[in-house]
Amino acid sequence: MDKRDLIAEINVDSDRVAVAGRIMSVRRMKNYCFCDLVDMSGKIQLILPATHKLVMPSVGDIVMASGRTVTTNSGRLSVECIDTQVLSHGSSEVSNAVRSVSTAGFDIHGHRALNLMVNDNLRKMVIARSLYIGIIRDHFRAHEFLEVDTPVVSTSRFAGTADVFETKSRTLDKSLYLRGTLEDYLKQLVVSGFEKVFQIGDCFRNESPALIEFSMLEATWAYATSEQMLELIQELIIELCDKLPGELIDKNAKDELSKKIEVVTFWGVLEEYFKVDIRTLDVGRLRGFAEKENYVYPVQGNNEYELAKFGYDVIKRSLANNFIVPTFVGRFPAVISPLAKAIPDGSGEADRGYGFFRGQRLFEVVEEANSYEEQLSKFQSQDERSHDAQRSFKHDDLLSALSYGCPPMAGLGFNINRVLAVLLNVNRTSDVVAFPLTSAALPL
Repeated sequence: MDKRDLIAEINVDSDRVAVAGRIMSVRRMKNYCFCDLVDMSGKIQLILPATHKLVMPSVGDIVMASGRTVTTNSGRLSVECIDTQVLSHGSSEVSNAVRSVSTAGFDIHGHRALNLMVNDNLRKMVIARSLYIGIIRDHFRAHEFLEVDTPVVSTSRFAGTADVFETKSRTLDKSLYLRGTLEDYLKQLVVSGFEKVFQIGDCFRNESPALIEFSMLEATWAYATSEQMLELIQELIIELCDKLPGELIDKNAKDELSKKIEVVTFWGVLEEYFKVDIRTLDVGRLRGFAEKENYVYPVQGNNEYELAKFGYDVIKRSLANNFIVPTFVGRFPAVISPLAKAIPDGSGEADRGYGFFRGQRLFEVVEEANSYEEQLSKFQSQDERSHDAQRSFKHDDLLSALSYGCPPMAGLGFNINRVLAVLLNVNRTSDVVAFPLTSAALPL
């Protein structure tokens, strides 16, 4: 194929040009045929004289066209064609999809490639996502973090409290698991002396439809505190809002998300919401509060673990929608923070929390447990609560690494899909991923 010119690089002073792309509309007149051709950079009009023996394309065709640039009476830059070639004929599904959007103004249903072809919002999403991930990478590299790659398949089911996908290897004759998180290998790298590491990768969980596959940025920073990691996140969010082109993201979301993150505490926001410290209530009153929140409080539940689970559910489903600025809820109960370091003040709280905005849980910041003994005890407590002899939360590789000696470290989990959804002002997985498995709403 001859060398072609990108549409965005063509101007009125261009002489002879050659363009290639897909025909998105055809308007046949008595003496001329006008076509709109699009490539990755933009759209331009082709003018084909009807009296010439040129190949007349149809909607959906992939076409190569050459000619000279002209400006029409309406001021539109166009290519007056002297040669056209159909490189690939578009099917009837393509022409029907193009026509349905141009005439009815609604999104088609069906094959994802067709949706991406004709839906401008989805096309903008793909571009925004690429720029967005590039900004994130640049931000962490500028702060001297080393980008790493870790296995997608593991011999351990490690993923905190999450349920992961399990498969069987015939050659190894053992079970293998799709990763549900990235952090375990990052911690092992810190033990090995790589003090600032991050990874952007897909994780998999056998839970809600929107969590089957999702993208995460995770980072671990040795000798840093959770406050330092939260500052890094604030800088990243502001950078994303500043650098992403305004035409690709929602202005109101950008303005609101770039505000200073408010910091509150787990039990503090719950006490403000319920007007009482629920840790002081008996089981009967707790069940009354739980019933109003549509939460089933267990009959045998009067213990700190069940109380913490209830409190977290209220924060996710009720309070998160009430935060009017980006809000970080810190000092989570240690009993539901199996990988976080306990705060040494006897409060039963851990140096861990989540950032919320517009009802979505966008990121986690945590000071990681770096003691072998503390982490082993947390794994053992999880195993005791699960009462599942076939499944252990213990992660031997991580424990072995911690036993070698591990510096204090702060960790970050940044949900790529959720933050992008906020910036685009959408709430479905399919609106932030080029090829989603489902069109489920983003999870809390």
